[in-house]
Amino acid sequence: MIVRHVVEAANVDPEGYVTDPTLACHGVVQRGRLWELSGPIDPLTHLNTDFPDHTLGDCVVAEGLQPGARMLLDAEQQLVHVPIRPQSLRPLGRVDLGARRLLWLEVHRRRRESGSNSAVGRLSDA
Repeated sequence: MIVRHVVEAANVDPEGYVTDPTLACHGVVQRGRLWELSGPIDPLTHLNTDFPDHTLGDCVVAEGLQPGARMLLDAEQQLVHVPIRPQSLRPLGRVDLGARRLLWLEVHRRRRESGSNSAVGRLSDA
């Protein structure tokens, strides 16, 4: 399983760039469709030049951001990849991965205890 950065076609400008990179999501693509989808990327880790470990690079494009949506394919039947504009990346400060992991684990614990079947947690839920 390969997790990819995914944007919907409506979030691609006429020049072929991602219009709003904060709307990109993590998703799994299988058989030309968006199989699974999580929430939007975290700008603090994905659009932060102070955190180069996981920068939002090229995104694959889906017709919509819902499981089952068709992926856009090029003439060779490969996934269409679109870049973000360089100015989308900027210094946002140091990222404390240990603290963020603890928050994520707390969100996950709360969801498990509440009976939620969602494995997707946002730090703002902590």
